Amino acid sequence: MHTATHLPDETSESLGLDPELRVADIMTRDVVTLSADDTLALAEDVMALGRFRHLPVVDLDGKAVVGLVTHRDLIGAMARALAGFTAQERSWFGREAVARTLRIGDVMQIYPLTVAPHTRIYDAACLLRLNKFGCLPVVDDSGHLCGILTEADFVELFANSERRPTC
Repeated sequence: MHTATHLPDETSESLGLDPELRVADIMTRDVVTLSADDTLALAEDVMALGRFRHLPVVDLDGKAVVGLVTHRDLIGAMARALAGFTAQERSWFGREAVARTLRIGDVMQIYPLTVAPHTRIYDAACLLRLNKFGCLPVVDDSGHLCGILTEADFVELFANSERRPTC
């Protein structure tokens, strides 16, 4: 697991944000997770029902982050799996049948970059931007998942900001 905590230079204050804001202040706490043994079909259903684009993958104890699967990962895995079939075979087997055979552990990003709850939101935003990530799992000092920080959390922060422009 790779945990980042601080990047230098600009501050949250220069962006009109409270410099004391931390990841814990804006992260999503109720996180839906998967295990490496779950299927792509389950991940697709969970993402569709919850309107999620990112799902952390946790160990068998359901605590430590061992991976991350994104909507883009699912699309790529399905495309690769179906590429080996002819059009006729795809119609016989169907996309759903293939999705039920593929496992999350085979397509997930292994040990994704994570942040701690006390990480400054500016630093987390820089990590998202610099790495072109859509989310960062949030782990406590024991390495257990305690939240997820997504682009949507930042949209929510700015939409509710006192300094937002009026439309």
